[in-house]
Amino acid sequence: MEINDSSTRTLLNGTILFDNKNSPKQVSEDGWFWILLGVIGVVALVANSGVIFLIATRRRLRTACNSFILSLTLSDLLAGAVAIPGSFICQFSLGCNVGVWFILCNFFICASVGNVCTLVADRFFRVLYPLRYPVLMSSRRVANLILLGWTVPIFLQLIPSLVIRLNPALNQRVFSVVQMFTFAILPCMGLLLAFAKICAITIKHSRHHRVQVEQVYRTSASSVQLNVNLKLKTRKSFSVIVLGVVIFFFVFCWSFTIYRGICDSFALCKVHQPVILASRIFLASNMAVDPVVYAILKQDVRQELVSTILAIAGHKTRIRDIRMSQTRTWLGQSRK
Repeated sequence: MEINDSSTRTLLNGTILFDNKNSPKQVSEDGWFWILLGVIGVVALVANSGVIFLIATRRRLRTACNSFILSLTLSDLLAGAVAIPGSFICQFSLGCNVGVWFILCNFFICASVGNVCTLVADRFFRVLYPLRYPVLMSSRRVANLILLGWTVPIFLQLIPSLVIRLNPALNQRVFSVVQMFTFAILPCMGLLLAFAKICAITIKHSRHHRVQVEQVYRTSASSVQLNVNLKLKTRKSFSVIVLGVVIFFFVFCWSFTIYRGICDSFALCKVHQPVILASRIFLASNMAVDPVVYAILKQDVRQELVSTILAIAGHKTRIRDIRMSQTRTWLGQSRK
């Protein structure tokens, strides 16, 4: 299928998984790309849906931090549901409105970027103002911050995309450069700087806390309390590690797209086909990795996930035992 829409040459065309650089002739040559993309799509849909189900149905998980995770997971789910199946439909089917799909795909991807930024902002305030955080991040402010992560892409990506599509005479190169800095370069730089600040504050607090705890609880009678405090501090440090995994994988995945965007927008270099396919694979992987990281590394989500799996497995075991007992009873009666 050939796409004549010139807007597919913008930077955010690099964020989507299908454009006019993938002709039907290349499908057979790049079959590994579509197989890997399909696997990533299944993981993204299942993992994001699982995290959303756990947070929405478990009262213990309804915290301020998990509210940001829920919003981010929802944006990843919508981005994966639109981008990955849509890429297959547009590639192998003639009934595809590329323009509409292109706008929706980029909007949900930008919304995912906005939600990552709000998640890191919440963690930043939690570390920077640990005592004032419960008052500072009230339920209303949490809702406003989450809303900000969705409204900024609406005004800076969705509405401009619709305007440019209705009026192709507008300068699309300027729009692509603005998009590149707004949803790619600036978020990556800001997230890295914020994480560096969080790490510095966390290390400083950990040192002071350890010294104070060891001074207060030196007697053997207080050794249990000392271990409890150290475990709580280790848990906080572990949450910072989880955040670091999310941020660094986010920056790594977007680095390929930033490289493509700079090359395409300023004509500085030629982007080869393997780089194009790699950028799309890593960008799709970013939609699937976040919920997996939360399920494996975040303690409260991991505990609920394990308990849910055990409950389901135990329920199936009880059903299997009942069926086996019924079968044995029927065989014993038939033998008599």
